[in-house]
Amino acid sequence: ETDLRQEQERIIRVQEQERHALAQALHDGPTATLGAVIMSLETAQRLAQDQSERLREELAYLTDLAREAYRELRQRLFELRPVILQTRGLLAALRSYATQLQGVIQFRLHLELPQALPEFSPQAAEAVFVIVQEAINNVNKHAQAENCWLRLWVDEEARALIAEIEDDGRGFDVSRVESSYDERGSLGLLGMRERANLLNARLTIQSPRPGHAHGTLVRLEVPLERLLASPEAAENQADRSARR
Repeated sequence: ETDLRQEQERIIRVQEQERHALAQALHDGPTATLGAVIMSLETAQRLAQDQSERLREELAYLTDLAREAYRELRQRLFELRPVILQTRGLLAALRSYATQLQGVIQFRLHLELPQALPEFSPQAAEAVFVIVQEAINNVNKHAQAENCWLRLWVDEEARALIAEIEDDGRGFDVSRVESSYDERGSLGLLGMRERANLLNARLTIQSPRPGHAHGTLVRLEVPLERLLASPEAAENQADRSARR
């Protein structure tokens, strides 16, 4: 079991290194190029003011297209390497992610987040963020939902961080999808479960969601001791829980 966990951790580390390398490559390459293209197109639009209407329309179309590609590329970069996660923590990263999603998703995203969280280790915070990100991506790709709720809180009694992603979409057959990852391209769910296992966390997926005929509820329960950045942080959190 120890060897298996070490191998899982090694695979996750390699995946994260690849994500960061890809993010850097996208930032230095196509993102910068698209920015230059947009600036050149805007200059061409100004120069074309005295030219034909057809030319102005074409330049305007190309500018809009480049801006959309630039916005989407920045979104993908954020998903690959959310720097804010390292600098300001999980809550700030989730709020920034929700803002980045506006104009991309077809549903309304409702955030129910606490004002503050204990200090989590960067690796643990990134694992939670990736699980939440993948769950929301699945809603966007497959659910055909009108609403999605992201809830996050600390359960003091259970000494756990709880994250829920719930949608009112069409739902899916969880057991059938998870039994055929390769055939259905459902490796995102597999990655979610692998990261949850590394955190000693419990990941449950219910579809339809409880109390409804449709929709999906993804629930992640992570023991706080696997998240906190240091023994001192864990001790302080325990003290606060005891006082309550």
